[in-house]
Amino acid sequence: MEKRVKGRSWIWAAATIALIVIGYLFYISGPEISATGNAEITARPDMISVYAISQARDTSSSIAQEKAIAISDKFVSELEKLGISEEDIELSNYNVYEDFDWSSSERKSLGFIASQSITVKLEEFNKTSGVIKAATAAG
Repeated sequence: MEKRVKGRSWIWAAATIALIVIGYLFYISGPEISATGNAEITARPDMISVYAISQARDTSSSIAQEKAIAISDKFVSELEKLGISEEDIELSNYNVYEDFDWSSSERKSLGFIASQSITVKLEEFNKTSGVIKAATAAG
């Protein structure tokens, strides 16, 4: 009978070790979630932004600024005639600087450049060509 008990002890010891190894393998691998998929979406645009820059050059910085402001004002006035509200017009990036010619050994002033960016947001796409025409007509 002692031989049977020793034989069973060996089986229990092997089963216990096997369970410990299997448990350890599950423990180190951790939970795993995987997913695969594809998606495709089609949407119609609901807004368009038109960007324009008014720019003027003159030997005087103040006159260059006046010219650039006059161009911006004329453009905004034309936009309002098209029925575009002030909330949809954004003026930004106002800049004045002196421009130079560096092609020779000396720098030569080419005058001052004044510029301003104008962004027009439209929900009515049929007004886009009118905005572009207004920008070119303003200068």
